[in-house]
Amino acid sequence: MNLEEIVYSLPSTKAFGDNIARRIRDQLVIVVVPNNLSREMVGRLIRNRLNLMADFSFRELSNPGQREPLDASAEAMNVAWPERTRRNTRNLLRLPDLPRLLFIHRVGATGDEWAEFIKDWAKVRHSLRDSGQAGIPSMCVIAKLRDFDSGLPESGPGLTCCWWWGFPSALEVRLASRIASIQHDEAREAATWREYVLPSLVSSDVQLAEGIWEEVIGDQSAIFRGLVKYWDNLDEPASADELDEFFDLVKGETGTAYAVGQELPSSLQSIWAGGGLVYTPEYGLELHPAFLAHANHTVEVQKMVWRGQAELLLPLANEIRLRICSALTDTYGKDWPNQWGLPNSSHEAEQVKITPLAAELGYLDFLFSTATEKRLPIRTEIDLSKLVNLAKQIRNKVAHNRPVDYQDFADLSYALSKVEL
Repeated sequence: MNLEEIVYSLPSTKAFGDNIARRIRDQLVIVVVPNNLSREMVGRLIRNRLNLMADFSFRELSNPGQREPLDASAEAMNVAWPERTRRNTRNLLRLPDLPRLLFIHRVGATGDEWAEFIKDWAKVRHSLRDSGQAGIPSMCVIAKLRDFDSGLPESGPGLTCCWWWGFPSALEVRLASRIASIQHDEAREAATWREYVLPSLVSSDVQLAEGIWEEVIGDQSAIFRGLVKYWDNLDEPASADELDEFFDLVKGETGTAYAVGQELPSSLQSIWAGGGLVYTPEYGLELHPAFLAHANHTVEVQKMVWRGQAELLLPLANEIRLRICSALTDTYGKDWPNQWGLPNSSHEAEQVKITPLAAELGYLDFLFSTATEKRLPIRTEIDLSKLVNLAKQIRNKVAHNRPVDYQDFADLSYALSKVEL
């Protein structure tokens, strides 16, 4: 399963790339990404947006290694230094026939030297543009916080940092899941389940969605194992030793609405860099589900699974209840609850006197299970009785904040398909 290309088409992701493409005309841009995100994937996204929006050429520098930043950049731009020209940033940017952009996938091993070089480039470019010189190359760097020992270069005149953060939304992840399911001709039940459970669980981490695409239609233990495996394969993940502190940090940011690309508070940057945070407008700031699974916080992970299931299953169970009540009313009249014994709940008993549509699944399950014994005239076909019982069990679990397995949903869908309501 490859969700990467679908992610490119999501509105908030395109907005992030377009914002970078626009800024590059006037500023150097550092795109800051967490350790759990592929630089190559981010690079492809930004290049795609540059190709669509920018009207200038660019060169790429994939891995400068141990080379000095100035030498590596000049080589990437095919610079031929004139004789007796002092090699520095100002003289580099004043040379003719340079590309309009240098795209750097990763800085070299001397991260602090690169930080100084980037700041110097931004300062010199800003100065040269103010003096009227045109066509001065800009720069786009994909970076991780660990690249710079002394810290990320601060935004200022001619330099800005865009953080891979605040997107995609859970709604967009649901859309991506639907598109992927259509492309791969997934079974309807599996596709529906993924649309609800994946966004609820993975939040904004699309790579995690891809990583547990199959596990999410397994049982709870399969999902948990998939999350742990994903975390164990991350590059320099956040440490579980600080989990309690991280919980407090996230709690302190509850209710904060983050914009696409917004810089994170300094208190959150370290855990974010280690892949320990996710954020969507729908669910807010949260610890990463794979991080929680790795730290054996089962209840927190189950809550993330449950909230997507609740959105799907509670309305479905209620729809089944209403359809059965309507079918009984059509066949036996609106007074059928009064004729066969009112519900035990006094509130429900009063409500069914007003409308038979108020009968709950527990009462319906009781009627079907005792119909023969009480010689009730209602239909007792095994398929309908099984449907009511399954719907009741699933509704009760979800209503009490307990997640269910995909197979429960598949069984309910099959039972529903066997009856005519």
